[in-house]
Order: sequence, then C-alpha cells, then structure tokens
Amino acid sequence: MTSISLQSGKIISGSKDGKVAITSLNGGSYKLEKVFELGAATQTVPKSIDFFNDNILVGLRNGSILEFKNVFEEDAESRSKVLMQSHFEGEVWGLVVVDDQRVVTCGDDNRIMMFDLTTRKCT
Repeated sequence: MTSISLQSGKIISGSKDGKVAITSLNGGSYKLEKVFELGAATQTVPKSIDFFNDNILVGLRNGSILEFKNVFEEDAESRSKVLMQSHFEGEVWGLVVVDDQRVVTCGDDNRIMMFDLTTRKCT
C-alpha cells in the first residue's frame, strides 16, 4: 500500500499495482466495495489519496492529480481524468481536500501548493 485515507466509514487505499480500493467499515467487519485500475496511461503509483462527496482524488508519482467522480456509479472508472498537473518534478506525497473548491498538496519538489478545483489553477 502506498496511500490511505479514512472518510465516512470507508478506507480508500492505493497500491503499487496501480489500483485504488474502497473498503467499507461496518460494525467491525470489512467489505471491499470497489477497485479502480489507474490504467496504463498514468504509468505510475498512487502516492496520496483523499475522498469527498463520492469523488476520489489521487496524487500520482508523476506529480499529477487523477480524479474519479461519483465513484459508486457503474462507469466511474471510465470517466476518470487527470484533474491537473501539479508538482513540476517528482511525486505528490500528500493530498487533502480542503473544501469543495480547494485541494492542498505537497511533493518531493519541497513545495506545498493549493489548487482551485473550479479554475484548475494553483492559487
């Protein structure tokens, strides 16, 4: 496992095999709900992850952020997209959704960056 987040009774995790998994915690029992393949296009490993409003953001080893919208809908995996290119070199080590408009990341380029999700720009 390379990244993990706990939100709303769910564990969202990413691993070196290029997969993101959603596992629910229900009264002490665990149930795998969904697994996403990051795909050959990313050719990278998830290094940070966060979950909000049924959306997942994944900070990738190549410095970009991948978005899965409405993850519990059937075609969510096919609608994933690179949300934005962030850190100019290296990995995105940390990622947190501040609110519906902003994401903060840190990376091995020694930068902390805040992004506006509406404009897709670093603020």
